[in-house]
Amino acid sequence: MANSVKHGRKFGAAYFALAAVVGAAIGTFILLVERPAPPPPPLWSIWKPTASSAMERANEIATFVGAQYQLKSGHQLVHVEVGNPTAGNDPIRAFAIAKKPNVTSQSDFDFVDPTSTLMFSLCGAGKKCSIKEGKPSVARGAVLRREALELALYTFRYVDGVDAIIAFLPPKPDSPPYAVFFKRDDLDSQLDHPLVRTLPQRKAPLPGRLTPAERKTVDDLTLTRYFRFGVQHSNGARVVVLQPAAV
Repeated sequence: MANSVKHGRKFGAAYFALAAVVGAAIGTFILLVERPAPPPPPLWSIWKPTASSAMERANEIATFVGAQYQLKSGHQLVHVEVGNPTAGNDPIRAFAIAKKPNVTSQSDFDFVDPTSTLMFSLCGAGKKCSIKEGKPSVARGAVLRREALELALYTFRYVDGVDAIIAFLPPKPDSPPYAVFFKRDDLDSQLDHPLVRTLPQRKAPLPGRLTPAERKTVDDLTLTRYFRFGVQHSNGARVVVLQPAAV
């Protein structure tokens, strides 16, 4: 009988110890259930494209971003057209980006595959896509580079399969054509946080109205990717050649 009582006491102690562990686990479970879920991450942008296909999304972005930029008259600064470099009867076979101002051989170029590259043409209402109103200026050029940057950010964020973007800028009188060329890796940091942190001016600024802080951001992200360009034929294929340009 004594052994039974002794055994019962051991069993009881073990049982209550087990109950305490189970009780603690239940308490923890209740706390976890009652604890509010972490807040969702902030939206990358207020607006985003909704089309299903990549090219349709790119066209939505071109239309949306293009409409935000205006001249002092209220007219749209440029119309933005989307292009696929590998489409058509005379496709582009490569983008050749010069690594330095003075090139002497092919080793001085980086070659980018056009199959994952998207083209934007920023076309004004004047001759040969020039901007009809006003005169070219450094301030207007900065806003155009901002627009190219915004197009690239939206595209890399919302369009799958695009690893590079070239934005052809409207030509200036008696000047070679210019473009801004971005690779996705160039903007990794900006794609990881909301757009408003990169471009705080929610309304696209008029030429000359970029804040100093935002102008610095635009310059930092675009000037090293600002090129003079031309098209050459190599072995029967078109190659877009880009060389560093000064603003």
